[in-house]
Amino acid sequence: MANLLRVLIVEDNDDDRQLLAVELQSGGYDLVHACVASAGEMRAALDRDAWDVIISDYSMPGFSGIDALRIVQERGLDLPFIIVSGVISEDTAVDAMKSGAHDYLSKSNLKRLLPAAERELREAAARREHRLAVQALRDSEARFRTIFNQAAVGIVHGSLDGRFLLINDRFCDLLGYNRDELLGMTFQQITHADELAQNLDLHSRLRAGNVSSHAFEERYLRKDGSLLWGNVTASIERNDDGEPKYLIAVVEDITERKQMEQRLQHLNHFDSLTSLPNRMLFRDRLKQALAQAARNGSLVAVLFVDLDRFKVVNDTLGHGVGDKLLQAVAQLLLGCVRAGDTVGRLDGDGFALILPGFVGAHDAALAAQKLLDAFARPVVIDGHEIFVSVNIGITLYPSDSKDGEQLVRNSYTAMLRAKDLDRNSYQFYTAEMNAKVREKVQLENGLRRALEREEFLLHYQPKVDLASGEVTGLEALLRWRRGAGELVGPAQFIPLLEETGLIVPVGEWALNQACMQIKAWHDAGLPDVTVAVNLSARQFQSSDLVDMVRRVIKSSGINPRLLELELTESLLMRNADEAIGVLGRLRSMGVSLSVDDFGTGYSSLSYLKRFPLNTVKIDRSFVNEIVSDPDDASISRTIITLAHGLKLKVVAEGVETEAQMAFLAANHCDEMQGYYFSRPLAPEDCAALLRERRRLKLPEGADSTRQRTLLLVDDEAEIVTALERLLRRDGYRILTACSAREGLEQLAKNNVGVIISDQCMPEMTGVEFFKRVKELHPETVRIVLSDHTELQSVTDAINEGAVYKFLVKPWDDELLRAKIRGAFRHQELAWENEHLSGKLKAANAQLSGVNHKLQQLLFEKSRQVQQDEISLKIAQESLHHIPLAVVGVDGDGMVALANARAEAMFGNGVPLLGSLVGETPLAACLAGAVVGKTEVAEVGGQHFSVLCQTLGNASHARGRLLVLLPQGAM
Repeated sequence: MANLLRVLIVEDNDDDRQLLAVELQSGGYDLVHACVASAGEMRAALDRDAWDVIISDYSMPGFSGIDALRIVQERGLDLPFIIVSGVISEDTAVDAMKSGAHDYLSKSNLKRLLPAAERELREAAARREHRLAVQALRDSEARFRTIFNQAAVGIVHGSLDGRFLLINDRFCDLLGYNRDELLGMTFQQITHADELAQNLDLHSRLRAGNVSSHAFEERYLRKDGSLLWGNVTASIERNDDGEPKYLIAVVEDITERKQMEQRLQHLNHFDSLTSLPNRMLFRDRLKQALAQAARNGSLVAVLFVDLDRFKVVNDTLGHGVGDKLLQAVAQLLLGCVRAGDTVGRLDGDGFALILPGFVGAHDAALAAQKLLDAFARPVVIDGHEIFVSVNIGITLYPSDSKDGEQLVRNSYTAMLRAKDLDRNSYQFYTAEMNAKVREKVQLENGLRRALEREEFLLHYQPKVDLASGEVTGLEALLRWRRGAGELVGPAQFIPLLEETGLIVPVGEWALNQACMQIKAWHDAGLPDVTVAVNLSARQFQSSDLVDMVRRVIKSSGINPRLLELELTESLLMRNADEAIGVLGRLRSMGVSLSVDDFGTGYSSLSYLKRFPLNTVKIDRSFVNEIVSDPDDASISRTIITLAHGLKLKVVAEGVETEAQMAFLAANHCDEMQGYYFSRPLAPEDCAALLRERRRLKLPEGADSTRQRTLLLVDDEAEIVTALERLLRRDGYRILTACSAREGLEQLAKNNVGVIISDQCMPEMTGVEFFKRVKELHPETVRIVLSDHTELQSVTDAINEGAVYKFLVKPWDDELLRAKIRGAFRHQELAWENEHLSGKLKAANAQLSGVNHKLQQLLFEKSRQVQQDEISLKIAQESLHHIPLAVVGVDGDGMVALANARAEAMFGNGVPLLGSLVGETPLAACLAGAVVGKTEVAEVGGQHFSVLCQTLGNASHARGRLLVLLPQGAM
């Protein structure tokens, strides 16, 4: 098939058009042509069809080849444009070519037309191909730039030394720089210092051609100083000779992945709450520390630190506060160790420390004491001031073990021993501890089975009244008969019950058992006494406590007033406000409440007065030395005074001697409990005690007689005997003691007036003895009789009031007797003054009371007078405005009262008040009035109903009262 050739002929001459068409067809083309001769036709043809070539005459009427060329150019068409003209100069032809014509032919030489057209067609095709190629290149570059700049990774085209020549947007974004800032910079300028050596080495190998491509991870620093982790693929662009020319690097941001890896790594090796090493990392660091110690021959101490009663904080203040406390503890521990030491958290409230490089055990002890000192100060969490006590176990490498796991177990064992022996302390591991820990585990296992095996039982210790000696109550005390063996001491198993939580079911059992025993004794006809049952901290914190107590009382059928619940002072103060509510609900049942171990906690008086208590118990720690220690005696007296001021009963615990009992009775303690009267008894022995109504024998010195009693204290029996023989004739009741301690016992049991003591005695000197006596028994008169003169100490004692007289041995009998008589007179005068002072105080108090009552009476009388005056004014005003005429006439016939209505009706311009009634129009009314009856009277021509009443029936007034009502007004 012939080639199709589409030709637009611009020619106004038909012959020429024909010639041109014929010439073109001679080349074998299938010719499609159109002929135009004006601008309009030209545009229409171009709009209508696409043409391969345009052949135009140069000059036509009203149109030219140049005009046609411009129209093509305006359209932006790249078509071969050949001018064929009959008459045209060379210059004109050149100008046409310059204007854009592709060739010029003379009509006289049309043989050139076909070759020229084909040539131009080929060149036009070449131009089109070139344009397409250029456009394709541009499109490719545009696509590359789009991909380059929109790539999710940073791309760098740089020099071999790492200088940035071309960078994409993502690379700028990753580093936080703009493009102008980065261009010209190098990789070394943005590389993290720790990675710089690796970076320089890589660039050196790339430049040397030793490596063509390399993938690695590297850290870079952003403009703001933050860290960028990059996964980098670096490659070399080579020239045609294969030599390295450029560096191409692709940087992928893996910062988030790295952070996640670090977090996972941290979680695998560090505690999430405190950020301390966890058990896995702690074990690894311990292994390293032991290896290092083995090389240099040093010691390693492993310390286990356990928080005491941490669960109480969680239960009372919440887990949020508990977590913050653990974080605070972690910081405290870190603040106590050196840079090379390790602090780890191994479990809930258990921390462990690795302390390498120690020389001896003394270093470990100092470190443990430093920890204890750090925890001596309270930790404040969310406004709560929390005192944290810790128990620390210490074990040493290599003496205790060379195995890391065993060392940790050893430190834990030592910590348990510290907790058992003395809380808030430290203990070194010993082999014997393992046996004790095994024993404790066995004991715990036994306790877990004891309740179901019914191995628990209750004993009861009596409480007696120090005024009457009668048994007033019992305290139920838990005992454990393990298997078929002997009783286990409460100090061995009760702390373990608390620690394991078994105290809750065992405590409920004890309460139920005590209530059933109360019921049994009552049904047996024995005297009713209160039975006290101790409540543990865990029981008190239970939300079921009040319901449980109510349930036990109901099921046992006892009178609630026979049940007393004992709580410790420290338990109440853990959450005082909440405790007040719980105690109130218990009291509302009729149960009595007592606070045990009073004085050993941190009670605030503002809280103590709000607690609905019945009884406080003086702790045995104050009673033990109450006879000889002025501080214990002072504390006990203060507790008694304070409790009585709050209307509370006082019971002293742990009373074991007659002197303790006598001292407490003399200082008005209400009741006592202890081995002096009775040990804890089995229920059947208690029943016998109640049945026999056994009583406490009260101290002889507790009576109110004022017999002169003399106490002689000397460690030489001959001296005491000689003094007794000398002084017996004076009628004194003489007591003797061979030591200061024995003398304090006698003072506690007896009302002693004068004491004579030797100065030089084994336990304490006479002056030291008298200083204690002054605090404990200030009413006594104290005389030193000695042949040893320590002038300064005796003088000081006399100046301080501890010693009344100092006499020397050997003594003059008569002088000594005179001095003692004078001492008794001095003591009795002081007692009489005190007695009179007491009476005066009582009289003043009574007078103050009378004055107070008188003031009250005067106030009430004044108030009553004021009320009467107010009532009178109200009555007067009411009478004044009443719509009836009211007139009062006294016994002398004078008008003493006339309201406004009466004045208006009968005054006639002259005031009625103060007038004689006979001189007024009312004379007729009074003359005809009958007391108690209503009469009719005429006044001024008007008739009135008149009611007359006599005054004075309910007051001191005298006369009559008239009430007048006009007839017809009814």
